[in-house]
Amino acid sequence: MGDRARKFIGDVIGASVTDIVISLGKVLLGAGGLALLVQWLSQALAALRPHAIPLTCIAGAIGAMATAWALYRLGPAYARYPKPVFDFRVLERQAIYEYVAVDRMTYTRKLKLKALRSRLTSYVERYHWTGSGNLKVTLGEEAKSHNLLDTRGIWRYIEIGLKRVPRRGTPITVETRYDLEDQAGVAMPLLSVEIVEPTDRLVLEVRLPSAWGIREAVFEEGPTVGCLRGRAAEDGDELRFDSNGVLRHPIKRPRMLYRYSITWDMSHVPRGSAPGGLSAPLDERQ
Repeated sequence: MGDRARKFIGDVIGASVTDIVISLGKVLLGAGGLALLVQWLSQALAALRPHAIPLTCIAGAIGAMATAWALYRLGPAYARYPKPVFDFRVLERQAIYEYVAVDRMTYTRKLKLKALRSRLTSYVERYHWTGSGNLKVTLGEEAKSHNLLDTRGIWRYIEIGLKRVPRRGTPITVETRYDLEDQAGVAMPLLSVEIVEPTDRLVLEVRLPSAWGIREAVFEEGPTVGCLRGRAAEDGDELRFDSNGVLRHPIKRPRMLYRYSITWDMSHVPRGSAPGGLSAPLDERQ
């Protein structure tokens, strides 16, 4: 080791922090480069000196927000939920409600699904019928069987057996038709769908006899958890039936855990009207 190197190490060890920085700067940049760097830093500090108080306040606010966010994420108040795992992605979901007679109606659910996993042999859905009569389930071409899995509260869970096992990423269409009765006329004039799995498109459709003269309906949407008050139909959300008594309302990319509903006024329609009825199903799946 040369004399110059020994002298440099001794100077560095015995120097202050400022001397260490200057010594390293001399080695890396040379005396001329270090002088330019110091001059630039001095000019920058001089330009910022009049704004020292606002900059200090901004830096303090950013630090406080960062600290609060870190404490919130690490604290017990931050809820941690497991990542949901879905069997299917819904490419399109159609919910069609139609009156057949005063106490009989049909509800058809058409689902175009894309399998997200392999070896899926069934699809589980749930429903809640607010009427007071019999209910018959009819399956489409892609389904081979249906089985009542469970009843929890107001919901009935049905497992739809598939005729073919779709490969991962391939689409399949599942159609279910419910023939409904409402002999006591207690069901609600409501069609409602809750989104509980990834859905690209939702279509709500209501078919009423045009002779009833019902021309308007109300569309509502809102979260199913947290805030219980949804967004009412205002400022253009009021829907209208066409001349044939059909209302079709598509919704692109509906939100997860949101409920989308259509209601209409049946108070002026007498129970003796035919065809018709006074009810509509709630379409749900979990």
